[in-house]
Amino acid sequence: YVGPQPDFPGLDQINVTLVAELAAKADQEIIVTATRTATVDSNKSAVTFVEAVQSVSTFNAASFEGGVGAVGPLAVVRGTGLAAASVTATGSDLPLTLGGVTAKVAGIPVRLAAGSDESITVVVPTEIAPADFVEVALDNAGKLFRGRVRVQRASPGLFTKTNNGEGVAVARCGLVNADGTVTYTDPPCAVGTAAAPRQLRIIGTGWRLADSVRVRIGETDVPVIASGALPGAPGNEFIDLRLVPALLGKVDLDVSVVTKVGSEEKTSRSGVKVSFTSSN
Repeated sequence: YVGPQPDFPGLDQINVTLVAELAAKADQEIIVTATRTATVDSNKSAVTFVEAVQSVSTFNAASFEGGVGAVGPLAVVRGTGLAAASVTATGSDLPLTLGGVTAKVAGIPVRLAAGSDESITVVVPTEIAPADFVEVALDNAGKLFRGRVRVQRASPGLFTKTNNGEGVAVARCGLVNADGTVTYTDPPCAVGTAAAPRQLRIIGTGWRLADSVRVRIGETDVPVIASGALPGAPGNEFIDLRLVPALLGKVDLDVSVVTKVGSEEKTSRSGVKVSFTSSN
């Protein structure tokens, strides 16, 4: 645009499209040249440009709900050119640098669980205060990326076998032994009896700091035994449930986690399924 400045009478305005070559250049000279019957140059001024920054988006690492996250769990940052190669961290002591990539959330360095060209999985620090428009920043060997995300105390999501937030839940069937230990097997799960109920453990992210957590399977509210951070798996969380006879023989039931912080409730993404056997 070239023309009058609409808010300040008597002033003119020129809008230009910046090019990548100007990134990180300091004290660049600006001259405006006007041509009609003669060529006239303006006085000279200077401007400095910061390095080029590409945009990224942040998602719940389990449900892939975008634009919102919670304090403490895993989150996935998506973009292009985020890492030179695919790499996954091992062990429970996750690094601050993975494959040459570092990340910060709200200015705080974060631990990295995995990286690839299109995504970086990070652990959101528990010391971050909930807020809208929290900055997420990545540095891939000097190539910078920025984005914003809403961070809440709780924002539940369930892991699925397909790792896309839909389909069969990542879950384990629990049998309580005589000594109080629990033996876990893969679903479908037996539900047990009212006198000797079985357990179900579901895995996800985003509820460890909630005031309360409840779970609904199909049309049944299922009692929560315990919930919190999953030991040995940074950013992962669990909920242990006491199964009830009403679930006997039911298949492909929707399972949802509802967190409450103060008066605000948030429900996990729909479309996550669990199934139960017809025998105990």
